[in-house]
Amino acid sequence: MGLLNHPQQASEQTEPASPEEQKEYDDVVNTATAFIFDKESNDKIVKMMQEAEDPATVVANLTASVGEAYENRNGAISDEVVQDAAAEVIEILFDLGEKAGAWETTEELMETALFKVYEMWGESHEEDIKAASSEMAQQFQSISPETVNQAMNQLTRKNPVAEGVQSATGAY
Repeated sequence: MGLLNHPQQASEQTEPASPEEQKEYDDVVNTATAFIFDKESNDKIVKMMQEAEDPATVVANLTASVGEAYENRNGAISDEVVQDAAAEVIEILFDLGEKAGAWETTEELMETALFKVYEMWGESHEEDIKAASSEMAQQFQSISPETVNQAMNQLTRKNPVAEGVQSATGAY
């Protein structure tokens, strides 16, 4: 368990987190941890884990629920933070489940849980995604053909691969 800029994650990340991203990450993970280990909620979580037939689904549901609760209270979790924070919360929950004797954690279970969280998160944020996609499409449509041609001409002068793609696809 570590910070957003943890050395193990440095190879996965192209650039270090900004101080704001690190603060948000810490806040999300600390809030989730406080909830998970609160006496009342911890007892319920452990019981759910011990009764679980599918650990990945239980962990994914808990992670998504904690994320939604955090967003309801504090606003949206940024795209730059959500993936790392979800992975950290999943790791914390799997560790708890293992210590509670509910299951034996594997990388496959953790990956499955993470993919389930992405699926749930996408579904719950579908309207936001559609709005952003629509806005991007409108912005793209507002670019004049002349501007696109100028950009492609500039690009092909510097990049013969782009010229080949342009020729092959009949684009622009």
